[in-house]
Amino acid sequence: MSPSLKSEDVWVGRIAGSDREFRIESIRDDKMEVSFWGAEMTTDPNLNVFVYRSLTDSSLEPSVSNKAGMWFAFPLYPGKTWEDSYDWEVRGAAPVKGKAEDRGKVIGWEEVQVPAGSFRALKVEVERRFYGKGGMADDATLVYWYTPRSIVS
Repeated sequence: MSPSLKSEDVWVGRIAGSDREFRIESIRDDKMEVSFWGAEMTTDPNLNVFVYRSLTDSSLEPSVSNKAGMWFAFPLYPGKTWEDSYDWEVRGAAPVKGKAEDRGKVIGWEEVQVPAGSFRALKVEVERRFYGKGGMADDATLVYWYTPRSIVS
């Protein structure tokens, strides 16, 4: 089941010992404006990103995709896999275009311990690949744990 999200929902993640905030600023039609560790981004209702800004360098131009990348492919369940591809573009003084691919899989249920307590959660891995002109390539693996609200309540 996909989460029921609303404006001003907030999550806190701990990265390298410091807390980082993820906040939904506003929801309009089928897009949400979010602050992801202070970087302003645009997502679909399932938090899949259309407009991505660097998490480490706020002066960089954002990348804009022709459709949202698939970080979250609800409903999630053990063994589920997905693949998606899309085009992206960075506008500005040095514009560049490219392609991206996301390959996701739900590993299974795990017990996770966080400051809010212990939860049974689905472990999800998403392999992301961005490539463009001039040999530009960037690979990343995103790992997250998702607990449906019905389990948390």
